[in-house]
Amino acid sequence: MQVTVLQTSDQSDYLPIFNATSRTAREFCRRQALAYEGFVGVKRGLWSWHSTYNRIYMIKELLDGGYNGWLIYMDADAYIHNLDFPIAGYLATYQTLAGIFVRVSGLAPYWDVNAGVFLLNAGHPLTRKLVETWIAGHESVFARQEFLTDAWPDIDLRIDDQGLLNEMLIANPEWQFSLHYESQALINSMHASFLRHHMRAHTPDLAQRTTAIAGDVEDILSKAAAKDAVGSLPVPRISSVAHLRKLWPARKMRD
Repeated sequence: MQVTVLQTSDQSDYLPIFNATSRTAREFCRRQALAYEGFVGVKRGLWSWHSTYNRIYMIKELLDGGYNGWLIYMDADAYIHNLDFPIAGYLATYQTLAGIFVRVSGLAPYWDVNAGVFLLNAGHPLTRKLVETWIAGHESVFARQEFLTDAWPDIDLRIDDQGLLNEMLIANPEWQFSLHYESQALINSMHASFLRHHMRAHTPDLAQRTTAIAGDVEDILSKAAAKDAVGSLPVPRISSVAHLRKLWPARKMRD
């Protein structure tokens, strides 16, 4: 099974977070023999915040190149919490579906998903249609005044990447039956057991969020390294009781 992890960032504001979280993504890929693709900059647009649309074009490039495996997209402020999560087995469960998304809350409608973490099956026919519709939506707002400014647009306008995704899901309600809606207990939340996401809504101050994420990343990687070190220690072979006594000779007890 082909699996590729995708991440992207602008060249300034989110780059320090990207540099931290990409360490977990790369280590996850190394352990699981997956591919990793990261991009820093702006693929289509003018301002730094336009890098939020990079994900759409990165996916399209892979599809155009004939890729038909799974894609795991994670924002710059998302990171792998469980580096040994059995991703191949998990994805095999949803092989007949186009993708996996997470609603913004347990009570949210089918279309109200967060675009910061999602998984797409490039081998499913709906995936290409979804991506092409997403790109068409971006192109349609490219000349709008709200898009041409260097400030993030009002979310109610739904012209950012997530807003466009929500709009096309609303326009195509039948798509929901080709998607799996995963629990925030597993992915796309601060408490997720596999893939966590520390969003701007949680910590609006970027510097504070960067520090918190970098600390979590260090903790995850250091614990994984310690676990690996323990697992690599040789286990002594005990062939007999006599051998055991040679390894751990009896000591006299003093009163």
